[in-house]
Amino acid sequence: MRPRTGAITRPWRVAFLLATIAIVLGAGGCATMGSIRGTLAVPPGALDRDSLRMAHRDPPARRASIRDAVAYVADENAAKPRPTGPRERRHVRETSAGFVPYVIVVPAGTTVVFENRDRVYHNAFSRAIAKPFDTGFCAPGQKRSVTFDRPGVVDIYCEIHPRDVGFVVVLPNQLYAQPNARGAFKLPPLAAGTYTVKAWHPSYGETSSRVRVPQKDGDSVHLSF
Repeated sequence: MRPRTGAITRPWRVAFLLATIAIVLGAGGCATMGSIRGTLAVPPGALDRDSLRMAHRDPPARRASIRDAVAYVADENAAKPRPTGPRERRHVRETSAGFVPYVIVVPAGTTVVFENRDRVYHNAFSRAIAKPFDTGFCAPGQKRSVTFDRPGVVDIYCEIHPRDVGFVVVLPNQLYAQPNARGAFKLPPLAAGTYTVKAWHPSYGETSSRVRVPQKDGDSVHLSF
């Protein structure tokens, strides 16, 4: 059975914590540029509650980790326009383990190539508002290309394998970063100003904060659901 239109997270999601967003001034004491560093973390007990809810529902083929999150600057005018030229291409493999990678983060205008790397048929489709699409059934070794022009979270599924779930997170610019295994991230340098910084995770949803760059060294913004 196909998911309802626009569904972007699972019912068992729980709040996650954007533990710290630290503002670090640019090298050389430049007062017009700054970098945003932060740490994403799941609140104590959240994983246990998540596991309990999953036990009463059909879980996806894999569990999301903190590395599947993304932190980004949401302001569309925060970055210079991307130069015209060949569109960027990224790849998602359809395997016996599901979509690989589970979460792919791309700037708007990126073409994603879905490739069947399994021994059986697969397909990829979405009913997300940002990009409804359907690649149709693909035989082993076949590829289908989809261009994601509008920012938004696009949840993807396989018609043949209901437990296969993945996400294409389409952002308005290239001012984003995915955290490491400890949840730490660093966004690209930003000119002085006030920005909306958001964090998104496939199981725990979204959170955001307004951040001033630059500000006093050591200052931080704490944000949670």
